[in-house]
Amino acid sequence: MQDPQIMVNQQNAALQNPPLVANQQNNAGALPIIAPNRRGWYPRWWLLAALTCSIVVIVLALLWTPVICKGLSQPGICQFPDLFYPLQVAIIWLFFLALWWPFMAFGIPLVEIPAGSENVIGEAARRMTEFGALRPMILIQGLIAFIIINVMWWLDKSPPIAFALLGMIVFLAHCSETYHTRAENRRNYLIGYGVIALFLFVMQATLKRGFFAANRPPDEWPLLWVETLLMLAAILVGVFAILRRGRQPTQLTAQQAYDQGIDNMATPGNILRTAWPFRRLFPPRPPAAANQNQQPPVGNPDPGAP
Repeated sequence: MQDPQIMVNQQNAALQNPPLVANQQNNAGALPIIAPNRRGWYPRWWLLAALTCSIVVIVLALLWTPVICKGLSQPGICQFPDLFYPLQVAIIWLFFLALWWPFMAFGIPLVEIPAGSENVIGEAARRMTEFGALRPMILIQGLIAFIIINVMWWLDKSPPIAFALLGMIVFLAHCSETYHTRAENRRNYLIGYGVIALFLFVMQATLKRGFFAANRPPDEWPLLWVETLLMLAAILVGVFAILRRGRQPTQLTAQQAYDQGIDNMATPGNILRTAWPFRRLFPPRPPAAANQNQQPPVGNPDPGAP
């Protein structure tokens, strides 16, 4: 006969570690966390968006002249290759960013939440985007892509499509690393990117022949624009950090904390999240979700999540 004390310990362990199912609730009766932990830098949706965007862009590039724009010379979509290079990169990236929304909105219930029956599509997508196991490879690919971008720039052979797709690989490496970093430390990455961009800009201005020439090759503009944006973003983050550090934390009373919570909930951003389609894409966080002592998220989060 089993020891009664062992049985009690097993029952307590079962209560403290219940199975993760879609209708799980914590001790306070609050709903489990589903969407908030799978937005932002969560790499799975960025991986799927980058893969889809790359396939579409490469297929269009191969079919553009011989099929899509064959015999067409009038102004319109066929003049896309003649656009300013940074504008071409921006359009490709807007398409990449737009793909993230449906992948995140439909991917969470399809891939992340365990289903009662077999889900072939969700299981295949989950296995293909196991970013925890792919993290070292993603970081190495991001570093290689960053080096290739700079080599192409120095050789004046940086076509917009190649720059945009290589930039996605670098961005995926950033997402994979940032997702495993605590939120309070993530701004340090942006400051570091700004320092790297400043260093590259100084090296380019010093060593690149004809850097200040009026007839700059169009291949150089995308990287210079990205460097400028990163430097500006790093400056803004640094100024914000300095201003925020100067504020002295104050201890609020219960009534003040309640009033502040009401004010935060009544902001236009939170109100907008209650309207369609934002309430579908960004479900309101349950009141107990901010509690750090509640149970882990439901589904299949990356095991290395902070």
